Amino acid sequence: MTGGLFIVLVILLLTLIPKGVLIFYASRKSKERYQADNKETITEYAEPKIDHYFEEIRELAIHNDPLFLKRFTEVYSDFIRRILQKHPGLLKSELSLCAMIFLNFSSKEIAEYTFIQHRSVQTNKSRLRKKLQLKPSTDLYKYIRSFV
Repeated sequence: MTGGLFIVLVILLLTLIPKGVLIFYASRKSKERYQADNKETITEYAEPKIDHYFEEIRELAIHNDPLFLKRFTEVYSDFIRRILQKHPGLLKSELSLCAMIFLNFSSKEIAEYTFIQHRSVQTNKSRLRKKLQLKPSTDLYKYIRSFV
């Protein structure tokens, strides 16, 4: 009885080990392909220019000043031009969200400064990602900064 059980276990192991190896290599290859796709999406990320305007514009955003988007557009006109060139259908509210993302505000900070719920900011970001046709794996903050 124990000899038969041993043989069954050996046969079972010999059939499962090759399958496990195949699954391991298939998942590894899939992961490599996934990483290669991400590298092709955005090749280089530029950090926002930290200049004397940067803090001024951050303060306007923090105080929810109506001049925020106008001033941001004046100072970072190349950014606005590039993003609108690639995504011409962006609304003013979406541009404002892009500006706040560019200024590296977290979702909680955006919610606090614009007097809306944190969940609303997350929904707005999700809608923006969809409008920009971004893959789920693409970092929204890095994508926005790539227009600098």
